[in-house]
Amino acid sequence: MKRHLFRLTIGLLMLAVCGWDCLVCGAHPNGSSCNQYRLIEGSTLVDDCTICGRPTLLIPIRGSFYLEPNEIDPLFSNFGVRDLKFTSVGPYWTYSGKLEGTYRMGGEVAVVQQMKLEGIINGIEGLEFDSNLVPLQATFPWIEIDLEQLPPTNPLQTFRLHLVAVAWPTVWFSTEVSFTPSAPGATKVSDGDLLSVTGQVVCTNNQLTGRLGIMPIVPDIGLDAVMWLIPSLHQQKGTPTPEIWFSAERDIFSETLGPLHDGDLLSNAGRIVRTYADLVAKFSPMPPVPDFGLDAITLGPDGKLLFSTEEGFFSEKLGVSISDGDLLCEDGRIFKTIGQLLAKFQPIEPRPIQFGLDAAYVWPSGEVWFSIEADFVDSKWGRIGHGDILSDTGRVVARNSELLAPFGPIEDLADFGLDGLEVFGSVLRADFDQDGNVDFRDYAVLATSWRLNCCTTCPAPDFNCDRKVDFTDLKIFAENWLADVE
Repeated sequence: MKRHLFRLTIGLLMLAVCGWDCLVCGAHPNGSSCNQYRLIEGSTLVDDCTICGRPTLLIPIRGSFYLEPNEIDPLFSNFGVRDLKFTSVGPYWTYSGKLEGTYRMGGEVAVVQQMKLEGIINGIEGLEFDSNLVPLQATFPWIEIDLEQLPPTNPLQTFRLHLVAVAWPTVWFSTEVSFTPSAPGATKVSDGDLLSVTGQVVCTNNQLTGRLGIMPIVPDIGLDAVMWLIPSLHQQKGTPTPEIWFSAERDIFSETLGPLHDGDLLSNAGRIVRTYADLVAKFSPMPPVPDFGLDAITLGPDGKLLFSTEEGFFSEKLGVSISDGDLLCEDGRIFKTIGQLLAKFQPIEPRPIQFGLDAAYVWPSGEVWFSIEADFVDSKWGRIGHGDILSDTGRVVARNSELLAPFGPIEDLADFGLDGLEVFGSVLRADFDQDGNVDFRDYAVLATSWRLNCCTTCPAPDFNCDRKVDFTDLKIFAENWLADVE
């Protein structure tokens, strides 16, 4: 370990001296890998009385916690649950809690899970909860589990917990409409700006388009689809320089590139990554039209580009009609239809709806997070808005109001929409490029953030969450060196 650490240290210092230009002042969006989890919609606290007839209270809760890997024994993967904090949602009751404990998952035959927690709820100390060993209710890294208070300390008030949690990575997004943050002196946020769930503007629209040669310079051309990647890694050549790929909401002319269309995939490095014709060419659309638009862009588990169009069309190659809500692959196949994405939801509208697909992110497991263009009412979740993040597992990952809460918009809108979505998460803590292993490409990304403190708009590879990238983080990186998801 010391030999590896010494070699990495020397290499890092050399890279820091030589330097590489990096995106948005050199930080990597995967940020600190602190295994933060978020309690999403569906998480509840039950307040019950076992000896009286008062109604049982079912309280929706939201919160977060950190899941820290511990030792792995022959049968179980073990984790520490740190700093689990929650508060109640709604105007009628006020509950808050702070708990700590353990979580384990595994088993000899069937895969089971167990969580134990202890702590405080509404000032009541010494509370203990245990789920016992129970079957998985969700595929890891999702966690869904029920915990009983053990033993009940007060029969007049006993608690139960139902936790639905998802690993909560760095999330970037754009809105469909502009808004004004409530912070004193804050400037208006454009619908073409790229935002973070931390309440920061990652890139303004002018920063995204600054190298595209648009003359005269326009205030904003909107932002429809967005993704972050290191294209040299995707293409297996060149220097690992991050880029943001995106599409605009309207056509415009570039002095250096010529006409730019709302269906083109552009780069903040100042180039056209794919034209609209390139993206749909393998589907053989009939009849050919000038531009189908580009609504969502992401990478599939195999590294191929996935996208959705603003308009549907007929594919002569596949012999089917393509919906504007289908997620397509650049190799000419349908990755998932909008029907497949929404299969585990239960819309109650009496007539078919063109849902559309505004944004999408595909996890290495194949799970899709996405937003749609049309609101609908679901039999389980109630109204689902066009700015909510959904999962094709049938869950609401985040409401639009939750995404915008750190900004505190002063405008009174129920939903600001969601046009672009990028998510940063990896099975391996140091796999910054998300290619399934930790190698020199990830090492180079770490180097770009070494001791830099020039940017508050995007996080760095800060493993230990101390808001700086130093030798402590380098040591953690070394422990992941040459690791592979396989």
